[in-house]
Amino acid sequence: TALRAVRRTFCAAGLFVAVVFPATSASADHWDTALGGQLYDNWFVVLMLDPPLTSHPLYPADGPLFGLATWRCVACHGWDYRGATGASRFSANPAVGPGIDHLRLTREQDILESILAEGHGFDPEMLPLRAWKRLAHFVSVGQVDTTRYIDDRSRDVVQQSGQGSVWFATLCRTCHGSDGKAIPLHRDSGAPTLGEIANVEPWRVLHKIRNGMPATGMVALPQLDPAVQAGILAYVQTLPRR
Repeated sequence: TALRAVRRTFCAAGLFVAVVFPATSASADHWDTALGGQLYDNWFVVLMLDPPLTSHPLYPADGPLFGLATWRCVACHGWDYRGATGASRFSANPAVGPGIDHLRLTREQDILESILAEGHGFDPEMLPLRAWKRLAHFVSVGQVDTTRYIDDRSRDVVQQSGQGSVWFATLCRTCHGSDGKAIPLHRDSGAPTLGEIANVEPWRVLHKIRNGMPATGMVALPQLDPAVQAGILAYVQTLPRR
């Protein structure tokens, strides 16, 4: 609807302002981390920018994606941050690049230099420097070791708080509905439900639980213990798949 489109526009504008202007409080660290996670997910949607129409120069020609989709960090490095060697190798839409999980707790300046290194495909003219810094911040402190919480092959949650239904009812149900079907996840007919995506790509859902959905009003929850986040994911996996 028109109202939903307006709301999306204002949410996106708020994220743009947050990237361009610096945070003023130490308590904003969780917000910076989540915003970096959203940039990792889809930086051009977060910043309302037009990405290059040609495929990313490092994205292989035989990869499953093409064009602007290849410019998303997740396209190469994966929802579990382990790239081509991670869990996505068992899926129909695998990541194709190296993992970034080894960069956890790495100095952010070193990560920033790597992002802007010649050959990586990005440059300071493409995004505000503060956006790159938030992305580097996420890579350093925002990743979670998904192997502790999700089994690569079965895709089941293997460690959680056990209170997922309570957290979902408190934080998620108002928008997603009790069955997870209240928000269409794609515009095309026959779009997968939240429950289906949680079972097919649980790493993707965990990333969005932690960091939110770009250009929407979805609440980001990076401050919660990962076991609690995994508990929410485990409950979402019980929701209807159709």
